[in-house]
Amino acid sequence: MTSIQTLLLTIAMIYPPSQAAGEIYKWVDEYGRVQYSDKPNSKNSEEISITTTQSSPTLPSDEERRQARDRLLEVFREDREQARINAAEEKSSKTTHLSNCRLARSQLEQLQQAQYLYDENAAGERVIYSESERNAAVDRANANVEKWCNYHKP
Repeated sequence: MTSIQTLLLTIAMIYPPSQAAGEIYKWVDEYGRVQYSDKPNSKNSEEISITTTQSSPTLPSDEERRQARDRLLEVFREDREQARINAAEEKSSKTTHLSNCRLARSQLEQLQQAQYLYDENAAGERVIYSESERNAAVDRANANVEKWCNYHKP
């Protein structure tokens, strides 16, 4: 900071205006936006009177600063804890998807390698799948592989 800047800053701090009053004009432009200026822009400009007073700044006490610091540290701690929980949930989700993917691939492979597929009826007899039933089972297995192995996070 140069000596002139320091001098101007010192003067501004020593002799602050107790009240600053100015003329401000308000109007609506041709696009319907409200505009403000220190000079009237059109015949429909409306003068707004603004007065400000300077308040003396009060510095926080040591106790208030400690409390603010403690609140901030608590927020940081909560953020870190939430990040840890989110990471654990994401890891669990990835593990579940990986396990389900392996199972889905294994089931698809078994269906594709089997010479024929069957279910047992109520009497315990084997009922062999027709070609369309077999194709539907393979399609369902392919859908499960797609679901679990090509996982994209929501």
